[in-house]
Amino acid sequence: MRHTHHIVPKYRGGSDDETNLISVSITEHVMWHFCNYQLWGNIEDKLAYKGLSGKTKEREELLAQMSRERRWITNGTDSKLCKVDKLPDGWYYGRVVPDGFGEAISKSTKGKKQTSEHVSKRFENRESKVPMFWVIPPQGEPYLYAGLSHFCRKVGWPVESGSTRIRECFRGYRTSGHNRHHYKGYKFIRFM
Repeated sequence: MRHTHHIVPKYRGGSDDETNLISVSITEHVMWHFCNYQLWGNIEDKLAYKGLSGKTKEREELLAQMSRERRWITNGTDSKLCKVDKLPDGWYYGRVVPDGFGEAISKSTKGKKQTSEHVSKRFENRESKVPMFWVIPPQGEPYLYAGLSHFCRKVGWPVESGSTRIRECFRGYRTSGHNRHHYKGYKFIRFM
């Protein structure tokens, strides 16, 4: 199997013109990027030889490290993602978003339900600023839970603002002279 390789890499301004392309074997392609990385230390060559040699896990770790080290900067009209030690004159941290970007995202996601796995993953990755509470089910052992809305989704209870009795139970609102902490047989106690 042969690969088409750029003599002058695209990241250094090389073109897709036939005079800049050469046919190489996979081993030659890996070695070319490895040697260029050893000579010049360019990260694109390291990513290329890791990917071509089948070291996908190492390549993914490198990409993750690169994304943590880079930030968006803008001058008000252009944006670029780069590693910045010192901001160039007239540039600041941030990103210019094209007009209508938010509306396009809203249209593409409107009416789509999130899977329970997606919701669970989102809450696992979220910082622990959500309230913690003890759940005491009608039968079974009590357990600690984070995120009241997430709990309601998990057990199939409505979360909309119209059905706030669960929140009243959680907060211990007083109804007819006593604190209300029960809902559908479950008891909720705020964890401090």
